[in-house]
Amino acid sequence: MSAITAQDVNKLRTMTGAGMMDCKKALTEADGDFEKAIEILRKKGQKVSASRSDRDAKEGSVFIKVSDDKKEAVLIALNCETDFVAKNEEFQSLGKLIAATAFAKKSASKDALLNEKDGSLTLNEKITELVGKIGEKLEVSEYVRMTGEAVVPYIHSGSKLGVLVSLKGVNGKDVTEAGKDVGMQIAAMNPVAVDEKSVDKSVIEKELEIAKAQIIAEGKPENMVDKIVDNMQQLILELKNAINQDIEDIKASKHEELFGRNDRKNSIINEIMNQKVELNKELSTLIQNNFDVNIYRDKVNELEEGLRTLYELNKKLANIVLPIKQMYKELLDEISEQSGGQIFDIKA
Repeated sequence: MSAITAQDVNKLRTMTGAGMMDCKKALTEADGDFEKAIEILRKKGQKVSASRSDRDAKEGSVFIKVSDDKKEAVLIALNCETDFVAKNEEFQSLGKLIAATAFAKKSASKDALLNEKDGSLTLNEKITELVGKIGEKLEVSEYVRMTGEAVVPYIHSGSKLGVLVSLKGVNGKDVTEAGKDVGMQIAAMNPVAVDEKSVDKSVIEKELEIAKAQIIAEGKPENMVDKIVDNMQQLILELKNAINQDIEDIKASKHEELFGRNDRKNSIINEIMNQKVELNKELSTLIQNNFDVNIYRDKVNELEEGLRTLYELNKKLANIVLPIKQMYKELLDEISEQSGGQIFDIKA
């Protein structure tokens, strides 16, 4: 076995970037053979990587590469365990290399990207190699490729959050500032879609369930808005049926039945007005709690349509009742005039 000199250790360290003691152990194990020593260090990196696989890698940096014409860009997120490593020069260099490779190779997926080669090693092997040197879990958590008329990148302070914004209809204008403003809002608010119509129904249902759970946690009954709207719809239906019956009774001169429903109709109208006040209160509370009340839009639209139908039906009733009232008034005026101002001649 040949003696391992300080110069040998320093040479291997320069070649691999590994620690001095790791280089010495690898050279000793490889009996001075540098190729074997490098292989030993790589295997050590694989072992370290495997042993750290269950660790959380929540720190890291975002790296972006944009084409010169600003019509194409890639974004990758390289994660590590500590903020200290995220600022490490070798970590930063690796992140830039991965982004540049993704841009050049136009990799179709994250797995495809990690299998791209830089020299004799794949990017995945490069990551494993650095894991062996740094001793932390490293992983590419995100890979996004975007094209468009204008693609504007935005990296939030600290380089831990990045956004790519693709704009269309730019007509050759410089939209860098507008794109950055949009990117800043996306980074701050983390929206699920570009507009309301693009939101998946499953997302709406999930958010509704979360909101309901929050309402229950605050001690409010579940489905309060649903219950109020359903109750109002039942009241509207009952009132519509009553008015339809009024119209039929007027045509058939069934006045007793007509007047007999007046108290219930007045009661229904009061209940609808009270329920409307409660509905507005409940919706206002939900809005104050940052709950998207648009999920109730369809139900409220149905309610409004029911009220419009009720209004038209009531106009129809008025068109029947008012002429009858006018007829009675004219008849009474004529009788009164013929009897000298007295409708009835009452004698003792």
